[in-house]
Amino acid sequence: MTTTTLPTFAMVSTHSLASLCKANAPASAVFVWSALVSFDFHKKGRCFPKISTLKELLGGEINERKIYWAINWLREAGFLKTNKRTSSNRFDLQLRKETDFARKPKPATDSNSPATDSHRREKPKGKRQPSYYQKRRTQGLSKEKQSQLKQEKKLTQYCEDVAGYLMSIQDPNWPHPIVAPDKPSFTPESLRNEIQRPDSLIYNHIGRRAIWDWIQEAAKGS
Repeated sequence: MTTTTLPTFAMVSTHSLASLCKANAPASAVFVWSALVSFDFHKKGRCFPKISTLKELLGGEINERKIYWAINWLREAGFLKTNKRTSSNRFDLQLRKETDFARKPKPATDSNSPATDSHRREKPKGKRQPSYYQKRRTQGLSKEKQSQLKQEKKLTQYCEDVAGYLMSIQDPNWPHPIVAPDKPSFTPESLRNEIQRPDSLIYNHIGRRAIWDWIQEAAKGS
């Protein structure tokens, strides 16, 4: 059994990030784009990782349906082209080619010479102080709070799965497998509150009413 070696970092340029921000890219699309860029080992603007590999690279926090949705968003925005699964050019990173590779550095001159060791900033000596987020992780949360956050995460994931499913069935050229979400196991009030979240782009894109109607129909089924 062979194992895939996952990249340890992704070189995403500020030009690419600026383009994604201008297009109001959802967080999942930014994560998936960063994961795809990390597989562009030869810097040619193309890669061919499996969807399961992308999920593993992202820590399993984004399921495969959401990854498919993010890839489709990037494709519709013109940042990405997709080819056959067996192709070595399965993902054609158009945005990376237009922003990262289009800008060639200017040749160094006497007035613009590269920095020498004497000009480089020295690293501070001594033990580095932990950041705010590192302190929060070390403090930990109560079991009750952890359980609440886990339940909220599952609720958000379910509603986003419904939105992704509705998007896929509306697109006759949807290139990925379509699987309907399971029957909801959450209370109607919690589902309604989640769908009404104003900060969710996918809910705005699909339509909150359409998501709520599908959930109600699914809840009536056996």
